[in-house]
Amino acid sequence: MQKQFLFVVFFFCLSSHFSFAIGDDSTYHRYNPLWTNYFHPRFPDYIHSIDTSIDKFHEYDMLQQHFGWMNLGNNGTPAFQTIYHSMNNSELQWGLEQSVSPYLKSPENIRFYKTLKPYSHLYYVMGSKSEQQLVGTHTQNIGRNANVGFEFIRQGVPGFYQRQRADVFDLDVFADVRSKNQRYEISPYVIMNKLNWQLNGGITNADVFIDTTLIDKTLADIYLSNTRAEFRRNNYGFYQSFNWGNHYITKLSDTSYQQQFNSSVRLFHQMDYSQSLYTYLDDSTDFHFYYPHEYYFNPDSTSDSTYYSLLRNEISIEWNEVKHKDSAETTERKFPFNIFVIHDLHQLPFAQKKYINELNAGFECHSWLRPFYFYVSASAGKSEISDLNYRAEAYVTWYGSLSPWQFFLNVRTDNHPPSWFQNSYYSNHFNWNFNFKNEGETFAELGFYNSKNSAYGGIKYVVNENHIYFSANAQPAQHNGTLNGWVIYLKKNFRFGKIHVDNEIGINLVDENVFQLPVYAGKHLLYYENSLFKHALDFSSGIEVNYVSDYYAPSFNPATLTFYQQNLTLVHYYPVADFFVNMKIKSARIFLRIENLDQGLFEPGYFTVPSYPAADRSFKFGVSWMFWN
Repeated sequence: MQKQFLFVVFFFCLSSHFSFAIGDDSTYHRYNPLWTNYFHPRFPDYIHSIDTSIDKFHEYDMLQQHFGWMNLGNNGTPAFQTIYHSMNNSELQWGLEQSVSPYLKSPENIRFYKTLKPYSHLYYVMGSKSEQQLVGTHTQNIGRNANVGFEFIRQGVPGFYQRQRADVFDLDVFADVRSKNQRYEISPYVIMNKLNWQLNGGITNADVFIDTTLIDKTLADIYLSNTRAEFRRNNYGFYQSFNWGNHYITKLSDTSYQQQFNSSVRLFHQMDYSQSLYTYLDDSTDFHFYYPHEYYFNPDSTSDSTYYSLLRNEISIEWNEVKHKDSAETTERKFPFNIFVIHDLHQLPFAQKKYINELNAGFECHSWLRPFYFYVSASAGKSEISDLNYRAEAYVTWYGSLSPWQFFLNVRTDNHPPSWFQNSYYSNHFNWNFNFKNEGETFAELGFYNSKNSAYGGIKYVVNENHIYFSANAQPAQHNGTLNGWVIYLKKNFRFGKIHVDNEIGINLVDENVFQLPVYAGKHLLYYENSLFKHALDFSSGIEVNYVSDYYAPSFNPATLTFYQQNLTLVHYYPVADFFVNMKIKSARIFLRIENLDQGLFEPGYFTVPSYPAADRSFKFGVSWMFWN
C-alpha cells in the first residue's frame, strides 16, 4: 500500500509539469482560491469553493468535524453518537461499520475538482504522545475537458494508555472526463480505507485519575493486553451521465464570454463495487472478559474475520430546469423530477446463499409555488432474504419575500430490514442467528433557517417501531412495539463586533433504556476574530467547550466494534474546554490548540464510556498550505 501511494504521488508531481492550465501565464499567481472548486457528479450543478478561512480550522480530527459523536478517549478509535439520528437509507445493509463510519471515505463523500491550474494542499498536525496527521490533495487538468487527482488522510495516534494506538489511512484517486460538446461525462474513482487499532478492553482501575502511585498512564492495568483489530473497505467504480439540453453563454468579464452546456434531461448511471473486511485478533487467554461468551471455537487464541462485498448499479433519469441559450437565467419546469432503479448484489458472510439480489426503485419531484417550495419522494424495494422495504417523504419550505427567514415542515415514514450483522454473526466469542422483523420510523419535523444570522433549528417528533439495539449481553435485541420521542436541535452564532459566540446543541427526549443517549449535548465557542496588518494576517483565538449531560453511556465491545446497553455505571462528564489560536498568512494557515484545558478544575478527568478514560490535557499544532503550480 505504501509503495502504491508513493507511486501515485510521484506520478502526479511529475505530470503536473505537463498539465494543461487555462489562462495567460503572464497573469500567473501562486495563490488564487478562485481557480479551484469542487463538486459531486450526483449533483453537478452544486459547485463548492475550497475553504480558505480560519473558521474552526483547529478542528482537525475527522470526528471533531461531526457534531454529536464521541470516541473511546483517543482520536481515531471507534465512536458512538450522542444525538439521535434517523436512518439515511432503507436498503439492506451490512451494519458492522457503524462505529467507524466517520473515518471512511465513500463514493458519496469524495470530491471531484475543477481547476484552472494544478492545485495542491497539505495539512500537517502534530500533538502530544507523538500524535501525527497528514492530509493531502492534488488535482490538475489534463487538457480542457479532463481532470485527475487524489486525496489522502494519514493519522497515527499512540494514546495515553496501553494498547490504545489508532492508525487511519484513507486514499481516493479520481478523474472527471467530459466530451468536447459537454453532453457526456464520466467520473471514475478508486477508494481505499484502512483502519488499524490496538484495542484494549478498558482500564481496570476506576480511580486512575486520582491514583497518586500511577506516575505514568501507560502503566495502568488494562483488560485485553494482546488484542488488535483492522477494518478495510475499498471501492471501485464510476459515475457517468449523458445530457440533453442546450448551450448558453456565461459572461466572464466585460470583454470575455464562455459557452457552457445546460442539461435539461440527464441520464445518470453509477456502478460501484465495494469490499469490506474486519479482522479481530487476541493472542491471550483472557477470555473471562467476554463472559458469558468465553469461547466457541478456540480456547487458546482468537482470530476472527468477516467480510462483505456489494456490487451496486443505479440508473436514473432526471428532468431539470432549463437555462436560456443567451444567458445563465433559468426557466423553471413546473415539476422537475427524477426516477431511479437500483440493483444491489450482496455477498454476505455466513449466508446459505452466496449472492443475494436486491432491487429498489423510486422517484423524486420538486416544485416552486412561491413563496413555497415542495419536495416529494418515495421508494420501495425487496431483497431475496428480507421483507419489503419502503420510504416516503414530503417536504415544504416557506421563503419570505426579501427575508432571510425560511420555515420548513418535513414528514417521513420509513420501513427497512435489519442489517445482516444484526441478524447473523459467528466468531470465537459471539454467535447469534436471529430473524428480526423490519424496523420502522416515522417522524414529523418543524424547523427554521435564517441566512442572515447563521441560525437554524427545529423540533422532531419520532415514532420508532420494532427498534433493534445491542442489549446488556452485547448481542442484538428487538423492542417489540413502538417508542415515541422528541429531538430538539439548534445552531446559532452570535457576533458582537469582533467577538463571536457560536452554539450548537441537541436535546434527546427519547427512551433512555433503549437508545441510551444523553438528554443534552452541546458545543459552544467564544472567540475573538480580526484581520491585522492591512489584512495580511487573519487571526482568531478563544475557547471551545463541549459537554454532554450525565447518563448511562453504552459499554464498548472490541470484538465486534459495537456499543451496547449498560445500566450499572452512570458516567459523569464536565464541560471540556479547549483553548485555540487560528492564524492565516497568505496561503498558510496555522493553529495551536490545548485540549482538555480545564482538567482538574471540575474533576481530575472523565470517562467517555465505562472503563475508557478520555485523554489528558494535551497540545496540538497544525499547519496548512495551499498552492497552485
